[in-house]
Amino acid sequence: MIYANGGCKELPDGKERWEAAEAVLRVLQTSTKIAKVLRSTPDIARRLPREEACGAGAFDDLRLLPGPPLETHFRSLQLLLATGVIEEPPYHMRWLADPCLRRTLLRMTTTPLELIIQFITEEQRSLTWFKESLDWLTAISPSELQISQLLALRGLIASSGIIKHCLCRRHRVDYGIDPQRHPDNIDPQRQKSLSRGSKVAVPFTGSDTPHQTAEWAHSDTQIVLTLLSYYHDGISRADVKEALLVLLSPTVGEAARTDEYNLWLDSARASMTQEELEALDDTTK
Repeated sequence: MIYANGGCKELPDGKERWEAAEAVLRVLQTSTKIAKVLRSTPDIARRLPREEACGAGAFDDLRLLPGPPLETHFRSLQLLLATGVIEEPPYHMRWLADPCLRRTLLRMTTTPLELIIQFITEEQRSLTWFKESLDWLTAISPSELQISQLLALRGLIASSGIIKHCLCRRHRVDYGIDPQRHPDNIDPQRQKSLSRGSKVAVPFTGSDTPHQTAEWAHSDTQIVLTLLSYYHDGISRADVKEALLVLLSPTVGEAARTDEYNLWLDSARASMTQEELEALDDTTK
């Protein structure tokens, strides 16, 4: 058996990994091109819309179906996911919207944006290859933060992809949130077998049966399955309050705060009355 030793350490590039997973799942939910592929090839996915039952902004009950049809079409899904993130990047990746990345330079046939798509979707493309190709093409070197963001997207999308692995799992059968592991709900008897309280997704051994102590070994798998769990289950009022406190804290810049809040608001706009919108359309209210 293996036992942990020492204190907790922050996950390397953890913030970028969470943001990348949120960006990819947003494209999966909103992309009309991906929806068309899934509809035209029913053997690769099962999708049940939940907006009518749960309101605007609800994440569809979507699961990829393992098998030859999925293997055949997954490359096209990879490209659509990568292109979707780049065409409408989240605030923290807004540099991807730079028009310069979309220009084909004199005597060149490849744009910097096409290099980025190749890097985050093709496993054989190394980081060294990407940096050298981009430098030769544009004489511009991406920052460490930008590289971390691209590596996070690559980890989710390239090759078989973490996103594919996670979307083949069934919510509340293979994974989900265990309310008994919540820091506020841990039974003193179980505390002895758990290293700490947890709000992240854990493995399930069957329908609505969380494993008592197991955790996901791969960090990106845990991130994606945690997001999917909350997208399916929703969040509590206490979670909403905690998120708002973080959003309104001095550590979040005004522009980032406004952009993030608008994403929240836009996802629920269709189910809100005009009076509710006027009361909640600004973080200063």
